[in-house]
Parts: sequence; structure tokens; C-alpha cells
Amino acid sequence: MDKLLEIKMGGGAVRSGWVPLAAMEMIRDLLAAIAEEGPDEEIWKSLDPQLEVMGKASTLLAVHTDLAAKLRPQVRSFREKAKRHTLKPRGRQFVKKHIATPGARWSYVTVVEVPEKKAQDQPDQDRVLRFDARYKEQLLLKQPDPIHGLDEIYAVVKRAGGDTPTATLEFLNGGGGTYQIRGRDRRGLAKRIAAHLYETVKLEVEAWWNANTLELEDLAIHDLLDWRDVHLAEVYREHGNRLPLDLNVENVEELIAAREEDRRG
Repeated sequence: MDKLLEIKMGGGAVRSGWVPLAAMEMIRDLLAAIAEEGPDEEIWKSLDPQLEVMGKASTLLAVHTDLAAKLRPQVRSFREKAKRHTLKPRGRQFVKKHIATPGARWSYVTVVEVPEKKAQDQPDQDRVLRFDARYKEQLLLKQPDPIHGLDEIYAVVKRAGGDTPTATLEFLNGGGGTYQIRGRDRRGLAKRIAAHLYETVKLEVEAWWNANTLELEDLAIHDLLDWRDVHLAEVYREHGNRLPLDLNVENVEELIAAREEDRRG
């Protein structure tokens, strides 16, 4: 196994050579925050890291893994985003929960990326990332909590599935990404979504938007909603005299629903 990270904790009732249970929770949340910043969370979810207790005068942990070579670029991405104060929700939650708060044990946590053995000749301060009260204050000033809520979206399904179910989506207005599937039966929902590969679907999602730029930061899929993909020619034949001037998915769907309600009435 290769060493990937060294983590030093300050504050709290810690003793050299001893690791409190709170440290395990902190490391779990740290690894989840790192995973969120990279392109493939599946690698991290399958990770079974080994922790080594080090140090004589402080609590110092080392994280070892067989996948260190693959994970180092993702650790580097996390470190660079953290230094720019542009962390995703799990990273902000890690800082808020574990660093310099009345309920947190740690006054600081220092994370050091351990390079490959062939690159260890000279220490590199750029590999060091320190979370403390000053960092937390700057993070909350520069990056307020995201806007969070439920929404319904339309997207084209590019992929769905995996051991930890995710779906890769292409939004109708551009952009997209790979997002977690949540709910009681995540695999069942993934199968339902996968049945619509390369088709447009309507999804119920939980979304987080950047409070400053209103850009989408993260998305979680909760359900696949009923929706019928109708050709525009069919819409015109049936509802031509009631079409709005500005056509979009939402108002055409509302128009069809209203017409069907009229028929039932």
C-alpha cells in the first residue's frame, strides 16, 4: 500500500499514539469531501483505506491505499479548490462541522498530500492544506451556504447504474453531469431511469445552487416522474390555436394537461 495523506489534528483531548473515535468520523467526512470534488466518486466509495497512527507529540494519522496513484489527482483538485474557497457542499459541511466550532473537537486539521516515492526528494509546501478558524471565517465570507431545494427537471439520460447508483444526464438547456440516485430503492430507480437511455425524462431532484452565481453545484435524483415525450407536430395538430408565443417544455406540458382536463370534464 502507498501512503496517500497525512492528517494532523490539533485541539481536543488527544494523546500521542491514541486516536479518539471522533477522528474516525472526521476522516470519513474529509474523504467524502475529497471524493465529491473529483470526476468519479465510485473509486472512493470502493476504497478501504488503512489508517496508521504516527507522531510523538501530536496526533498524526496516515491514510494508506492501493489506489493512491489514481487518487492523487483528485486530492490535488480538492486542495486547489479549498485554497480558492470554492468547495462543494460536503467540503463546506466538513469545515463547518469539524473545525473551530463549539461542538467541534479540532481547532485545526492539517492535510498533507504525500507524493509518489520518486517525487519525495524535496518537501513541497503546496501539498499542505490547513483548516483552522481563520480559514473557516474566510470560507464562509467568500462562499456562503448554497441555495437548497427540490425541483423538477428535464434531461437526456446518458448512463444510469453502478454499485452506488448514479445517472449521467445532459440538460436540455446545456450542461450536465453525473449525479447520485437517492431514495429507498436506489437500484430499482436506476433501472427505471436506464430503461430511458438516450431519451428525455422528467426527474424529481434535490438541488444546490451557488448563492453568489446561482450556478448548479450539485444534484441528487429522487424519482422518475411520468411524462410523455410528444412531437411538436402532434402538439400543433391538436392545440395549434392555443399554443403560446414562446414554446418550451413546461408551457406545452401545461397546455396538454389542461386540454386533457377539459376532455375529462
